[in-house]
Amino acid sequence: MWAKENYWCDQEAGNYCDLTSKQSYDGSSLPLYKSPWTIWVKEILVLDDLHEVIDEIIQEANAINYWRKHKYSASSLKDVNWPAIATTYKGLPFSRQTWSTKQASDWAPTNKNMKRWRLGRTEKCPFCGKLEDSLHHVQTCSHPEPSSYRRSKLKDLPSKLMKLHTSPPAVTALLAGLRKVWNEVPNISSYFTANWSQHITDSQSTIGWWNLICGKWSTYWLQHHRNLYRLTNSTRSPRRWQSSVIRLLLNTAWDFWQFWNDMQHTRLQKIVSPKTYCRRDPLPMVPWITDGI
Repeated sequence: MWAKENYWCDQEAGNYCDLTSKQSYDGSSLPLYKSPWTIWVKEILVLDDLHEVIDEIIQEANAINYWRKHKYSASSLKDVNWPAIATTYKGLPFSRQTWSTKQASDWAPTNKNMKRWRLGRTEKCPFCGKLEDSLHHVQTCSHPEPSSYRRSKLKDLPSKLMKLHTSPPAVTALLAGLRKVWNEVPNISSYFTANWSQHITDSQSTIGWWNLICGKWSTYWLQHHRNLYRLTNSTRSPRRWQSSVIRLLLNTAWDFWQFWNDMQHTRLQKIVSPKTYCRRDPLPMVPWITDGI
């Protein structure tokens, strides 16, 4: 009986091996079986749960090709601190992870995407009436209502960065770069600058300051704070600093999106009906949207 079962298993394994060898395997067509994957040396567990590592290696080529096509050049990809993004995302709630991914790839339910998905009739911003209502525009709309809210939220940004033990030259460079996206970032001239900060600024400018808000920081930010902590004999972790600052900007961008979304649905509620629409509901097709403001 056991010999028969063993022969049948060997035959099925051979058939499966022949099938996979004839097919072109691109790393994503077949699932990873028997998770977690482990490495043992003389009955000693050396490495556990390799499933996530193997999956990252398989998907790495497709991910790099995607970001090269949509967001980054080949040179700027090398400067992005990808491990810091992974560490930060692991500390975020799942719902915030999902939204941050949508922000980075511009797949949030803005009016532009709603029309693209045939759930809305216009790409106009509900505040300023511009046609390009992308997620970037949500964060930079010049209408007084969202602009005033951003100003109230960003006035404490320098002090928050300093509380996270960000070096004064880095604060100056960050505020100058963020001001290219958020015009309401306060102009602080009291923090001194340094010549080496220009190298960090140039690297981040290649990646993009909007991408910095989405979590894509240059590796030179981390290198600077690692050298700073060594010179000052500080026991602080530069990686923990990097994750904290990334989380700060992601949460700030989330607050701006939530304000924009709430205000849009509040206006629709007053015009359409007393019903309260949640954020997941498709926008109703009303003349107010199609005619603009």
